[in-house]
Amino acid sequence: MKQEQKARWAVATLRRRLDPTVGRRVIQAAPDQPACEVRLDRLGIDSSGFPADAVLRLPEFERTKGHWLKRREPDDFLPYGRVTRFASTTSIRELNVLSERQSHRLAGCKIMMIAEDQQGLRFADVCAVLELLPDVRVGLVELAWDFSPDSGVDGAFIRKHALFGKSRRRRVAEIRGYDSWGSRRGRQKFVHSYDKPEVRAQRLEIQVLAGLLEKLGVSDIFDFQHLTKLLPDHVVFAKFDEQSVIARLRNNGFSATGTIHLLQKLDDHSDDLYAQCNVLHRFARMTNIRRAMLPLLENKLLEEALRDWLTKWPAAPARLSQRK
Repeated sequence: MKQEQKARWAVATLRRRLDPTVGRRVIQAAPDQPACEVRLDRLGIDSSGFPADAVLRLPEFERTKGHWLKRREPDDFLPYGRVTRFASTTSIRELNVLSERQSHRLAGCKIMMIAEDQQGLRFADVCAVLELLPDVRVGLVELAWDFSPDSGVDGAFIRKHALFGKSRRRRVAEIRGYDSWGSRRGRQKFVHSYDKPEVRAQRLEIQVLAGLLEKLGVSDIFDFQHLTKLLPDHVVFAKFDEQSVIARLRNNGFSATGTIHLLQKLDDHSDDLYAQCNVLHRFARMTNIRRAMLPLLENKLLEEALRDWLTKWPAAPARLSQRK
């Protein structure tokens, strides 16, 4: 009897996690909500030190807790020995500081700023903290594209049409309302897509890591203008042009029957652009696959939202006489 009950619980859990209608738009748009809006959700900073007393003198900041970190396994490398957490009522909802480095190759400390959901990290709040830190360098930037229900972009659309450079599938259509590409432990980027009820939107988050930031030329907050290079090399909405695919298959020596058979395979995976790319890689040995794709109009949502957000981040520090 207990085994039958466990089996029923397992089936119920799977039904909650897996859903053929993942990504359906069930959230109503807020009044005057833009079709797409970019927010800075997290910002990682490397610094040679962290003046906690000076940060606590900022208005609306307080220390919440701190503790020493422990290794999960005895042989694990522990980069930093202590974490201290601060809270704020500004756009920086939480500020986490890793200190007590275990290697001289590491930065003196790592600071992670986590945004308040509705507004994202704001320049004034971020700048107020960074002005107190020595030897600042940006190590992580997490941008969030929030698509309203009226935009037509939801989880299913992102799976069907989004391509994130060379990032591979990680967890796609495995958990209801959540998909991810890339790796958190890499040096390029980690992407995930999920429903965000707090802002009534489908959120597409791109976590730009240290290696890619270096390639883009982003080392501080005044270099954010270079983030426009993410489009379309690292984030793009596209679909396959069937006529272009057929022409390339014929050039590769495929017969009419073989071409039809391969097109049927593509149609079987029409809900997942990465799966279609895998079909062409595996069965047609096709390279430069993006040449057979057509960009979609939804890319304008990505570009316009990013450019609108960048207007709030200056490209150079303001003189003291120009500050308000």
